[in-house]
Amino acid sequence: MKLKAIGRHLLIRMETDAVEEITSGGIVLPKDYIEKLQGGCQLSEVLHVGECAFDDQPEVKIKAGDRVVTQKYPGSGLDLDPNWNDGKANMYRVILDNEVRALVSEEGAWLN
Repeated sequence: MKLKAIGRHLLIRMETDAVEEITSGGIVLPKDYIEKLQGGCQLSEVLHVGECAFDDQPEVKIKAGDRVVTQKYPGSGLDLDPNWNDGKANMYRVILDNEVRALVSEEGAWLN
């Protein structure tokens, strides 16, 4: 199956939700505490960008493979294969271009 976003939409895969962490001092940080620290934001991978997405913002260059920040549960969820389960909580969603809050860049300074 091949999915493509149309119009101003993007197809994204939300990254695995927070899991319990143990600090270097041995303190266990529960999952719900880590989610509160994230402030309701979510990292996602862009799988496809619709042909009209960001038309009103020509300086925005988001493409498939980029990582973006969105709200915790943006757009509409897709259940692509309910029988698939490898222990990961991957969620596919279709969102509007204006639901992207930031582009995650691995190069350069934070505020360039």
